[in-house]
Amino acid sequence: LYDPAAYESSIMAEDARRLLDHLDLPRADVMGYSMGARITAHLALQAPERVRSALLGGLGIHLVEGVGLPLGIADAMEAPSLDQLSDPMQRMFRAFAEQTRSDLRALAACIR
Repeated sequence: LYDPAAYESSIMAEDARRLLDHLDLPRADVMGYSMGARITAHLALQAPERVRSALLGGLGIHLVEGVGLPLGIADAMEAPSLDQLSDPMQRMFRAFAEQTRSDLRALAACIR
């Protein structure tokens, strides 16, 4: 998916709630790291009756209350190459994304 609107936290949390429905789980212990933690936090906020316990890792409160990562990270994902980036944070995120063979366009959309 390359539409940033598809990565809104409330939408992804609703996807998780629907998965619980599909699995016929009225409540669950939920855990996540980074984006998974953000989804877990939003699931707990939107449907607290569905979350028995939550374990969050790699998440700051600004990713729950705010909009997420700086948009410069999305720009780094859309740059033609790592060599064209000079900002250390942009280079770090882009290098990690390349190392894990992530879909750069999808990451940019998610960050936006």
